[in-house]
Order: sequence, then C-alpha cells, then structure tokens
Amino acid sequence: MQQWIESESDPDNTIGFLVTHPEWFHHFRPIIDLLDVHQVEVVLHGTQAEIVASRSFAEGLGWKHSLADERIGNQRRLAMLVSGHPFRLMEDWLPRQLADVNVRLMYALGKAQWNFSDWNEIYDVILCFGPYHAQRLARFSWPLVVQVGYPRYSRYFSAPPDRQELLRRLRCDAAKRTLLWLPTWKALSSIDRFAECIGALAGEYNLVIKPHPLSITTEPERIARLAALPGATVLTDLVDNGDLFCIADTVLCDYGGPAFGAVYLDRNLLLLDVAGADSDELMGPDSAELLLRQHIAAIALPDAARLRAMLADEALWAEQGAKRDWLRRRFFAPYRENAAATAAGAIRKIQRLRSERRTLARQASAVERFRQWLSG
Repeated sequence: MQQWIESESDPDNTIGFLVTHPEWFHHFRPIIDLLDVHQVEVVLHGTQAEIVASRSFAEGLGWKHSLADERIGNQRRLAMLVSGHPFRLMEDWLPRQLADVNVRLMYALGKAQWNFSDWNEIYDVILCFGPYHAQRLARFSWPLVVQVGYPRYSRYFSAPPDRQELLRRLRCDAAKRTLLWLPTWKALSSIDRFAECIGALAGEYNLVIKPHPLSITTEPERIARLAALPGATVLTDLVDNGDLFCIADTVLCDYGGPAFGAVYLDRNLLLLDVAGADSDELMGPDSAELLLRQHIAAIALPDAARLRAMLADEALWAEQGAKRDWLRRRFFAPYRENAAATAAGAIRKIQRLRSERRTLARQASAVERFRQWLSG
C-alpha cells in the first residue's frame, strides 16, 4: 500500500523508459510523444547488438538516452522509470536499482504464469489494458492498478496508416487478400508445426510473417525455415504491428500477445494450437490464450485444405465479429484513440507528485489519498 513521504535523496526528475529491445519503441512512442520530450530519457539495457539498435532508434527520434549500467554505476537514479517487466541484475531487480518510483506498462495479454508473477510487487503503479488485467493483478497488495487501454494502438484509430502504401512497401499484391502470421518463440511457437501448411497458401494470398523479435536473434533455424517458404514475406526488421494489422485480412497467431492485438483492432483471427501449451511453464491453466480458444476457432493440426476452407468461410467471420466485440469489452478499457493520452496523463500525475520531493513508502495509511489523487 502507498504513502507519499519526503524523499531523502535527490534523484534525476527525468521520466525514464526502460528499453531492452528496439521493439519497445512501438509500445512507448505513442505515450512519449504526449510528454515533454525534454523530461524523457530512454534507458538502454540488453545485449550489445540490442543496445546499438535501440540507440540508433532513439537518436533517429531525437530522444535522450543513457545506459542502465552506467546510471547504476554512477548512482544517477531516476525519480520514475516506466518498464514492461523487470530484469534481475546481480542481486536485485533492475528497475529498483534505477528509480525511486517504478511504473509497469503492461506489454501484452497472455502467458499468465509469467505475466502475473510475484515480481509485479516491485512496481508502484501498473498501467494495464483493462478489466481482465485488473482482475488478475488484484491479488497484489502493493501496486496501484490503472486501466488505460492499449496505448500502442492509439494511432490506429486517430490516424490510420495508408493501407495501399503499406501493401506497396511490403511488396504485396493489392488484388489479393493478406494473411498475417505472428508466431511466438520457444516451445509455444507454431513455426515448427505449421510452416509448410501456411506456406502452401502463399500463391493464393499475400503471406506476411513477422516472427517474435527474440526468434530473430536466437532461433536462426526457425527463421531459415520461414525464409525458405516460396512467396512469403518474412519481416526481420523493426515493423510496427499496427501497420501489419492494417493490411491483414486474417491474422494467424499461436500464444502470447499478438492474438489480442487482432481482437482489439477487430481483425479476423485464427489460432494455431501447439501440443502441451496448457502445461507450459509460461502459461498456466487459466492463461488468457486458453480463454480465447473458447470463442475463437483454433487449428490443432497442419492441414492446408482445412485452413483454406476456414479462410473462405464467410459465416465463420460473421459469427466471430460478435465474439470479438465481447472479447474487447472483457479484455480492454474502451479508450481506443485516447489510450496513449490516458497513460501519459497517469505518468504526468505521478511525476507532478514526485516533483514535490515526495516518494512512495510501503505503508498502508495513505493509500486512499493516493488513489483519489491519481484518479482526480
């Protein structure tokens, strides 16, 4: 529980955003664009290659950046740090070594065993997508949970990308329908089971595949298998999922967050099953992907003929549209184009209170005052 008290230290009042892979820029940018860029700094952590790529991206946007290791070594603490999830560094969590106040911006739905792990207790505030997240996070006694919608996709509603230009840029045939496949990595990936099945449709559809970012750097055999599919466009550069959802007529997903992006943006969706997924260490028996499969059609075996028939089944898509509407209300707060502004507003409120030289102490006496302040 929270209480704001006088800080004994004088940390940098900059708002830090922890970037451990360039993909994080797609999540943070819609929010950072609504903040005072002079008060924002991207804090880089990861492999040397990830840091180099992230630094280049930050410099291209004109954003200040620093290295997490250097900040810790020089004892340059931030007043506040926004991150998607924590990392262990030596004997403590990295966000706690960097900042007085830590804010989690939820990265995705799914993989519940990991997403709702006990490490959520290190955060002071968690900005989550909506009712499902809030319900699952309610078991934690310390962090304040604020529903903000899905900030990453605010621009999809307020300034939709040019679909024809995106199709041209990705070398797609505008006369064909487009399949977008977003497989995850590790044991839950659908690549090994479905690559050739899905690849068989590349002549009939534009087939665009964006592997999980960590597949690209750690699973070269899988990336090579995708690259060998005739006619498929395999994206290994940094491309925003919002642009890809814009061109997709149907989205194919296995586990993790992308399927929920398709639901949020109201795209036709088919799920790909992987054997043993419900017992995977990242999932757990009540992970959101399993709930999703109660409402959205899933394919268990690689059968190109069945996949082709499902894609052509207009009755399936008409029925699924109503289901996606129900799922959106279940999983997401209804902020749509205002989600990034809602998240930025919460961050500014935390910054304003911290600028009065107060910080969070783990005491229970003033939690209601803090809750009223944050919602006011």
